[in-house]
Amino acid sequence: MRRVWLAGGGCAVALFAWMLLEGALSEPLLGSLAYGALVVAVLLSAAVAADWRFISAAVPILAVWVAGADGVLAWAIVGAVIAAPVVLGGLAVAVAVGRAAQRRGLQARTLAVGLAGFIALALGVGGLDAIRPPADEHPDSPLIVDWRKGTYEGIVLGSSSAALIARLGRPDKRGTDEPFEPIGQDYYDIGGPTSFRMPGSGPSKDEVLRFKERAFFATDGRIAGWVTTSKRAETPEGVGAGDSRDLVKRRYPNANCYTANERSDYPTFPLCEIRACHGRLLAFGGDPIKSVWLIAQTTKGWGPCLRPTQTKHPQTSP
Repeated sequence: MRRVWLAGGGCAVALFAWMLLEGALSEPLLGSLAYGALVVAVLLSAAVAADWRFISAAVPILAVWVAGADGVLAWAIVGAVIAAPVVLGGLAVAVAVGRAAQRRGLQARTLAVGLAGFIALALGVGGLDAIRPPADEHPDSPLIVDWRKGTYEGIVLGSSSAALIARLGRPDKRGTDEPFEPIGQDYYDIGGPTSFRMPGSGPSKDEVLRFKERAFFATDGRIAGWVTTSKRAETPEGVGAGDSRDLVKRRYPNANCYTANERSDYPTFPLCEIRACHGRLLAFGGDPIKSVWLIAQTTKGWGPCLRPTQTKHPQTSP
């Protein structure tokens, strides 16, 4: 029975460590390593117990944990039904291995040390991710998304659609019913504001001009914003494609970074939004960043940026 209690405590600590790390890890590879270590820790806890009763106790705990992590009971139930054979099978194999090890004279203490080691590894990886400097990519020939001046590739917020076409050529697609993402790309992959308004007289006057790697939004024949996925695009603060959300928060202290479409039926993605100045929205989709958006949401957003948001340039960032 002592083994079961020891195993239960280790399993509970592993799940608690998972909750601590969830949402805090920004580097995908480090996240995979940390969560993989915790999965091994849970399996080791079953091996430490070496008792079939451990499975009947662990499964309800895992179900409650999944429900709490997802926040939507229906999704948790579906996930539990789909994952049940895998979870039960894994725990059963671990218990069988633990019983075989017990018959061979292997002490539970040895397995418990391994259990603690994998939990420590996961927490250590989380600490490494927390202290590492944020990713800061530097394109050789950057295309500056100047949110203060409202310019990108020579296009100025408030300029005419005709001026845009004269500079960049005819768009690949153009229309009032066109999606907001650039040609050949998926909105849920690149991320972006889930909803935004543009200055103008109404929806019937709005249109999207789509090119490869960028799309421009016009209302009443005037450019009200754009999105770019170019790897050369970055803001004057040096934030652009390939950079991390941590860098966004460091360079823009007022940034609102969150998971878009959370608790909805739509695909989720990381998103950071900054109220660049009155009536003007700057946004970064994805983590690492895949898209940069600048949108004039009111008529004042077309004008000068009189009260720019607080920023930290690369040379002044800690």
